Parts: sequence; C-alpha cells; structure tokens
Amino acid sequence: MQIALVCDRGCKLQQIDNFFVSNNIIDLHLVGSGSYAFPLYLYNRS
Repeated sequence: MQIALVCDRGCKLQQIDNFFVSNNIIDLHLVGSGSYAFPLYLYNRS
C-alpha cells in the first residue's frame, strides 16, 4: 500500500496550515502553489 502525507500552505509566504493523507494520485498544486508531498511506503513483512 502506498499513501502520501501532503502539507500545504496555500501561498509560499504563509505557514504550513493544512495537512492531508491520500491513497490516490496527487498533484503538488493540490490547494495552492506551496504544497509538499511526502510519500509513505508500507511494506508487508513476509
């Protein structure tokens, strides 16, 4: 399973104030121009 943590500040001059978790394809311009995506890879132990 692959999910991503997305942080957004809406504008590059503001603080980061929005956080999202997604298991779908995301765009770095999710809400505004100051979004950051951190992919989280979960592996099954076998």
